[in-house]
Amino acid sequence: MPFKANEVEYKLRKRIKPLQDDLPESPFEPTKYLFNGWIKNYKFRISKRIQHADNFLPLIVGKIEATSKGSILFVTYRMFPSTLFYLSFFSLMLLLSFLFFLLIEKNWLTSGSLLLLLLGIYLISILDFNQKVRISRRLLEKTVSE
Repeated sequence: MPFKANEVEYKLRKRIKPLQDDLPESPFEPTKYLFNGWIKNYKFRISKRIQHADNFLPLIVGKIEATSKGSILFVTYRMFPSTLFYLSFFSLMLLLSFLFFLLIEKNWLTSGSLLLLLLGIYLISILDFNQKVRISRRLLEKTVSE
């Protein structure tokens, strides 16, 4: 069932706990918050509320556009900048170490181990992030369709 853009924004606003310095506290029931972040002018930047640290929690960036038959929700899921920075930094360090042991030291076992470690970290990161995206997407879809 299609919803108007202002209805979608209202549904999201009820479930988003505003950032401390961003907006005044929402008048909605605090236990009902599913997301942290902000929403204004049909644009939002949110993440799922969590009880413990989660390195691969996606940042959900989106906008709501009104159409003649309801509205369209444009959503992008990305890694938080700090997670992306640390992942890039350690990947670069492992890559440089791999190249050093491969080209300079000619140590095939160590260079192969570093390459496998690099590929393993990358694979686990992508799989974990995609799993968290699926969870956040379902939660967002549920929120909008209520």
